[in-house]
Amino acid sequence: MPFDASDSMAFPSNSYPFILTARHNFSAGTPAEEGTAGRLLVNNQRKSPFGTGWTLDGLQRLVVNGTPTAAHSAVLTEGNGSIKLFSLQPPSLFDVDKRFGVGDNPYFIVTEDFNADNKLDLAVANYLSGPVSILRGNGDGTFTTSQTVPVGTGPVALALGKFRSGMDPPWDIAVANFVSNTVSILLGDGLGSFAVGASIPIENTPSALAIGDFNADSRLDLVVTRYAAAAVAVLLGNGDGSFGAAQDFAVGNNPSGVAVADFNGNGVLDLAVANYSSNSVGLLLGNGNGTGAEFRRAVRAGLVDRGGFRWEWQARRGGRLW
Repeated sequence: MPFDASDSMAFPSNSYPFILTARHNFSAGTPAEEGTAGRLLVNNQRKSPFGTGWTLDGLQRLVVNGTPTAAHSAVLTEGNGSIKLFSLQPPSLFDVDKRFGVGDNPYFIVTEDFNADNKLDLAVANYLSGPVSILRGNGDGTFTTSQTVPVGTGPVALALGKFRSGMDPPWDIAVANFVSNTVSILLGDGLGSFAVGASIPIENTPSALAIGDFNADSRLDLVVTRYAAAAVAVLLGNGDGSFGAAQDFAVGNNPSGVAVADFNGNGVLDLAVANYSSNSVGLLLGNGNGTGAEFRRAVRAGLVDRGGFRWEWQARRGGRLW
């Protein structure tokens, strides 16, 4: 494909309309279809405003023909009369799918830097096979399985937290085990490995969990949804990786998710609970002490007090909540 780059008037760097006709001069691959038309970007190294040595990387940063999302072709001259023809495709939002083996039926995943090497790692709950897979990040988008940690049967949810007090304790993991009715606590060593800690009984199929300091004692606490009991259980942390007895709060039918945040702006953590079968979301407003106060209904205020939280509720037929 001849091209005279030495002529000062020949093809200054620009975008030109072109029609490409296929000839039988392709050594490999499928030749372009005859009559392919579009616009051709020409970079003449001897007249380029970008200077010599301008490479294909520069072409990717240009808006060709006014549309950066369309595919275009480009010519890169070598300055000696030869050229190279490239096809510029719009960049993909994601690279090719990379897959890393874990256990059977992976169900839930969380990410954090478990070994303080400034590379994100992964923890994966495998519902059918049971253990939690720890995948150490290599910092280049790849992972290496470094450990499988045994937990209860049917793990369906993970939550990360620093359950032990100290200046900078390592990350720990709480695991909700749907089938064995337990919550497993995995204690990190700060080097990327985890030891099996407490196994906490939570009846009626724990389905989700979240972490927060509900009683303002600088120790992380747990809240666990009890799917088959229409309740959530709050467990106050002891600051050493263990937790106190569960305090139950009635919610809608089949709670399947819980979120922790300050929803009313008073500086105290609240709970939002997704009730699968009730088609509702319940809001539990915290009072900051996390204790099991006496259950009271405040009908006029539209609130229910229990255990350091106030439930906003809407009365339905028969006076039931939700």
